[in-house]
Amino acid sequence: MAEINALTMLQVGTVLHGTYRIESYLSSGGFGNTYKVTNQEFHETFAIKEFFVKGVCQRDGNNTTIIVSNSENADSFALQKEKFKKEARRLRSLNNPHIVKVYDLFEENGTAYYVMDYVDGENLSARLKRINAPLAESEVRNYLNQILDGLEAIHNEGMFHLDIKPANIMVDSHDVVKLIDFGASKLQSSVGGATMSTGISYTNGYAPSEQMAQSYDKFGPWTDFYALGATMYKLLTNQDLPSVSDLSEDETEDKHLALPMPNVSEKIKKLVVWMMQENRLRRPKNVGEIRDFLQLSSAAPTSNNEDTKAYSGSNLSSANSDDEKTICIGEVENTKIADVSNSKKTNSRVLRYLLIVGLLFVICLPVGYYSYKTICENKAFEKAFTSQSIDEINRFINEYSNMMDEHRKKINARISYLQNQQYTKQIIDNLVSNMVYVEGGTFMMGGTNPHDWEETKPVHQVTLSSFYISKYEVTQEEWEAVMGNNPSHFKGDKRPVEQINVGQDKYSDCLEFIKKLNKMTNRKFRLPTEAEWEYAARGGKLNQGYRYSGSNNISEVAWWHGNSGGRTHDVGLKKPNELGLYDMTGNVREYCSDWAAPYTATSQINPKGPQSGERGRVFRGGDWAVDEYYCEVAYRSVGILEGYLCSEDGFRLVMEP
Repeated sequence: MAEINALTMLQVGTVLHGTYRIESYLSSGGFGNTYKVTNQEFHETFAIKEFFVKGVCQRDGNNTTIIVSNSENADSFALQKEKFKKEARRLRSLNNPHIVKVYDLFEENGTAYYVMDYVDGENLSARLKRINAPLAESEVRNYLNQILDGLEAIHNEGMFHLDIKPANIMVDSHDVVKLIDFGASKLQSSVGGATMSTGISYTNGYAPSEQMAQSYDKFGPWTDFYALGATMYKLLTNQDLPSVSDLSEDETEDKHLALPMPNVSEKIKKLVVWMMQENRLRRPKNVGEIRDFLQLSSAAPTSNNEDTKAYSGSNLSSANSDDEKTICIGEVENTKIADVSNSKKTNSRVLRYLLIVGLLFVICLPVGYYSYKTICENKAFEKAFTSQSIDEINRFINEYSNMMDEHRKKINARISYLQNQQYTKQIIDNLVSNMVYVEGGTFMMGGTNPHDWEETKPVHQVTLSSFYISKYEVTQEEWEAVMGNNPSHFKGDKRPVEQINVGQDKYSDCLEFIKKLNKMTNRKFRLPTEAEWEYAARGGKLNQGYRYSGSNNISEVAWWHGNSGGRTHDVGLKKPNELGLYDMTGNVREYCSDWAAPYTATSQINPKGPQSGERGRVFRGGDWAVDEYYCEVAYRSVGILEGYLCSEDGFRLVMEP
């Protein structure tokens, strides 16, 4: 049990309303504390919720009465208290087995309280912590059906819960779900939005964008459905929830990057993705749409009323017994006359029944067989379709070689998807493994030859920390594995990607690539600084003083105007430099994170260069279309402005240690 803070919570033993004795503290939220209480007159257990706004309220010297911190908050507190009471009255009008029942409402100690059912069980957040594992999908579907039943009742009354999460879903000892903590709930206004307030608390990960922005006019059932989808994801994976921005950045149809759900059926995955759409208009509009999607019926309410008892098995048995007695009453003298006739009729009826049963058997046997076969195939298909193993899918194909066309199409699509996933993973794994460690050191940066362009001067001392840089320029297959497209003019999987969007204010394509790659690999990739690029091109601490990267003979190490044939070539075909880096000279010029600016003569440590400018971003290394002069390690290419796409421009990556 959590330690009770006397400044925020009532003490055990406190009696409320002259009737309810506090036995223990249960929970607290932004707008209230909840306690387990005993009705002293009838010795019944209930829960009581107390209106208490954190950061605004505190208790006076008797540790009971609530006072508001300042007069500025007094009006807001009074307004919110009335809303709290209105919430209680509204909940009291609801009669649903999956919504906690409210019995009483009263004011005391400067605030308001309502009395409700005490649920003897645990919330789903506590269950996840206890078992430290995801819940079974069948278990989650059972809870989902009950939650939908409760939400439907709430929404039909014009209310939104606005705080659906595992901690607010109680499961009693009979596995019956009850929604609790309606502290954030809102009533719909006449125009379909929600009533205004001083603000609504929410839980990160479970709140959609309209709730975080406090856009009350955009609240609706879809707001609760987002939270419900997030709740399902948490229950099915026991993983941290993605942010709204993570979801919006994941452009895959099934959000498999932001919402990985292994061992979950495709239908449930689609439901979670549907409910967690960033755009509220793309989420389900009502409970009926979700039930139709899952082909669910309403959750059967648990009841102990007399109407239910009237149709119990024992009562039905008694009724049948009474009917039989009535049928058997008759006059004795008529019995013998009817015996012979009834006997013949009986034999005739028996014969007809046997013929009918036999015919039905002949008809139904193949139907039953094929129905059974279909059921088996459907179960096997669902298991195969949700599998991450191509081998398991192939076993299904072998066993059900004559499977339905619908299954065959989906299975083929699934295999293609998994093969693509494996291919993509292999490409990204290779990219990571091809990062070359560059030990930090000090070098003289800039051009030393008399003919060197003024942009390369003055020569100055630079000291760099260690870093990793990619062995090759980023290829088209790597780009496509991350971005799903290929903007290049000269097509080829192993050729460097080019025609990348660069700009005066942004270089969105490249930054987006790096952002997605970092998310896929959980690493920190970025563009090299100009100093890092030149240091690596010169060979780092292994520098031999070559004019080009790795040689004084340009054709040994580079594709340039003299040998390229007017196009790019596959990476890694020429000789590497001292660090084992390929194509630092030629093929495509590589842009850096720095913006163009004159060098300074002063020594520098890990310079990053300007982050903006009028002359565009710096490119280094030369390319397939230029003369050898522009390929020297010290040469700087500037002036690439926004919207300029060129088949000469590419890049390579730096990875932070």
